[in-house]
Amino acid sequence: MGWTMPGSKNYRRLGAAAPIAMMLPLSIFIQGCSHPAVDAKEEKEATRSPVAAIPEFGRSKISQLRLPIEDYLLSTDESRLLEEASSVITSRCMKDLGYNYREGSTRKSGPASLTDRRYGITNIQTAKAYGYHLPMPAVAEQPPLSSDGQAALNGRTQTSKLNGKAVPYGGCLGEANRSLTVEGMRGASNIALEINVKSYQASEKDTKVKASMKKWSACMRASHRNYQDPLAAANDPKFAGPSPEAKEKQVAVDDIKCKEKVHFAETWFSVEKEYQRSMIAKNLRELADAKRSKTVQLENARGILAAD
Repeated sequence: MGWTMPGSKNYRRLGAAAPIAMMLPLSIFIQGCSHPAVDAKEEKEATRSPVAAIPEFGRSKISQLRLPIEDYLLSTDESRLLEEASSVITSRCMKDLGYNYREGSTRKSGPASLTDRRYGITNIQTAKAYGYHLPMPAVAEQPPLSSDGQAALNGRTQTSKLNGKAVPYGGCLGEANRSLTVEGMRGASNIALEINVKSYQASEKDTKVKASMKKWSACMRASHRNYQDPLAAANDPKFAGPSPEAKEKQVAVDDIKCKEKVHFAETWFSVEKEYQRSMIAKNLRELADAKRSKTVQLENARGILAAD
């Protein structure tokens, strides 16, 4: 059985690939890239582990570790910063056009970092409370916009003016995007997103990761839990309800204990880190541009929020 990669449909429960910028379908990552991060030969040989020894990081500390590609991606906090700044510009633009609109506050839920839940759940306390589910706080519903209000928001209108004022290209959302971005490219670059996904795919095939999965499965069988790998446990149909039940929580706790016993998450992190370093080294020019774009976006966002 395959593993949950960033952007997968299992995010609601597993929460893989934390940052919002990375919560996109794999097809978007791959199709948008003109510089392949992994060539065919490298992908074919991906089962050869580049890691000689696996360090130990301690209980429930995986979420605090950083992968090399994170220098070029947006963290959870950085993504929220951009969203807050976008909300300020969007609301101001909508008010100028005669509409009362305020985007909802960014939901503070989901993985805390790129590595949080990337290799499955690792926090015992969270597992005891939620099993494989993510805590999803309630979000206040926004009052619906009129059809003209929607046109002002997204720019999809047959007229260039609303309430006697010009509608910006792309509507107020487009205006916010231009205020934040470099040449309209908001968020992390395609090459950074591609490496984030492909390093995960390559490391999943690694001999050390495969061996660690087998050890985890054997550990779970000792507790009468028959799962091929941690994804199989998290995707057990019995745990598909809207909220966790006692059995799910018990399995989730056993899952983490076995991960800790066989150093599952440490193994996968250490292996993937080496694959990322190799991919980054092959794409330094494009990634330098990506880092500059990220810096400009964050500077623009801070300026917008400071002036609000």
